[in-house]
Amino acid sequence: MKRVFWRVFTLPLCLTVWLGTHACKVESDGLSPTGTSSTGRVAIELTDAPIDDASVRSVFVTVTEVNVDGKPFSGFTGKKTIDVLALQNGRVEGLGVANLEAGTYSNVSLVLDYATDANGNAPGCYVLTTDNQKHNLGASGVQRVEVKSNQALQVAEKSEQTLVMDFDLRKAVKDNNGNSPGGYIFAGESELQSTVRVVNKNRVGSIVGKSTNSGSNGRVVVYAYKKGQFNRSAESANQFANAVNSATVDASGNYKLSFLEEGDYDICFASYQQNPNGGSAVLRGVLSLGGGLSLNGVSSVSVKANTEARLDVTLGGLLSL
Repeated sequence: MKRVFWRVFTLPLCLTVWLGTHACKVESDGLSPTGTSSTGRVAIELTDAPIDDASVRSVFVTVTEVNVDGKPFSGFTGKKTIDVLALQNGRVEGLGVANLEAGTYSNVSLVLDYATDANGNAPGCYVLTTDNQKHNLGASGVQRVEVKSNQALQVAEKSEQTLVMDFDLRKAVKDNNGNSPGGYIFAGESELQSTVRVVNKNRVGSIVGKSTNSGSNGRVVVYAYKKGQFNRSAESANQFANAVNSATVDASGNYKLSFLEEGDYDICFASYQQNPNGGSAVLRGVLSLGGGLSLNGVSSVSVKANTEARLDVTLGGLLSL
């Protein structure tokens, strides 16, 4: 068995950005890269997906700023502390609405306050476990961090589009080995930047399904990879870091992978068991898929925009890593 030193968060943390036309005179945010007067209306929302650790009750992050190309997004009106673990299966938290002038922007970013929450209490970002213990996610001496998407944001003249900024806390939150078992901490600032992806919501779909025999395999997590990019031994060794998205299979065997761009994906299921000494869950292995799907642990699915692809599976035994 292998110790996993970060939590499996699908916390795929997502920002939904809605861009629409605005017919009357608007207030400029000073963010125009083109100097034109045409604008789009932008709403930003936050969403998340479940964590696979049964000892975690909530995961709180405190957003103190939302920026576009490094300048404040005027729709964000104040510091907010959000339990992102409550934002699952399409639930969202609004972060504001404003008008942006048409053009291209290089990034959208969140500034997270490590020090204090919206009520002034410490810490600002933390995991709350079932024993009511707070685990500070901030590094010692660091007050705040800015997490950016490094993909261009297009605000087209007289158009409507929706973007999703996926901040994947599954990759961003690690086991805090320097503290007591079960501790958690954010990755370093440079590592956090690689946890963000941006997709056009009008061009994404989802994969849903039900897994049979999941109850006998402990806690099961499903991972989605771009077709051809899954390598069982390599991905098991790096904690499935290259997965596009992931989700925890619930007690009834149901799962949902959201915000997937159009294309073909390889889907695999992994089994975990809770560490009896506390701390990170232990990876048992990748599961074979019965029912004529794949004994190698991977099944391919095609995703279309605005649709739900369905993949029902029968989980088999553990495959060697």
